[in-house]
Amino acid sequence: RLIDRATRWLVDVRFPLTDVSGEITRFEPTVRAMSSRITGLLRGVELANLYQEVDRLVGLGLPRELALRLGELLNAFLLLDVVEIANASEHSAEQIAELHFALSAQFSVDDLLTAITLLPRDDRWSTLARAAVRHDVYAALSSITSAVLRSTDDSLSGEERIAAWMQANAERVERARVTVQAALSRDVVDLATLSVALRVMRGLPG
Repeated sequence: RLIDRATRWLVDVRFPLTDVSGEITRFEPTVRAMSSRITGLLRGVELANLYQEVDRLVGLGLPRELALRLGELLNAFLLLDVVEIANASEHSAEQIAELHFALSAQFSVDDLLTAITLLPRDDRWSTLARAAVRHDVYAALSSITSAVLRSTDDSLSGEERIAAWMQANAERVERARVTVQAALSRDVVDLATLSVALRVMRGLPG
């Protein structure tokens, strides 16, 4: 799953890929430095989901250290967007990662991705639609992170920046959160439902 998502991301975001070694040089330092810190970056339900997966793997007989590493892997995918945001701003990858993962928890990104995974894959087009919606979730999250960086003071901590941004955009934030939760709470979460929730999320950066 990580290889699939990372490959699609690189094709979508970094196209055309004419210099593979250059891409490795671009992403490797941050991914290598921060992939072991995923547990410390996750928040709320997303952290709870990680530990639930770790417990499941341990129950299957894996050593806990290996189970934790496996549980962290898919979450490390967010580091690709962290690198992109860092390269487009004057902020460090560490600052951006703190914001990015915290905002992911705020807007139930992990639950949205789970709902997308459960969408049918009856043919090539439904599979492509799933991939496109998943890409839109990550793109919306990146746009929100960039908006928080642009509109809040660098002297604030990550949590303080998010709080300040959410206060300044309270009406839009509340609408987005309510819409996402309403979408996820439906008996059947289909592509149309997720598309509406994503449209509201994409409107958050203003």
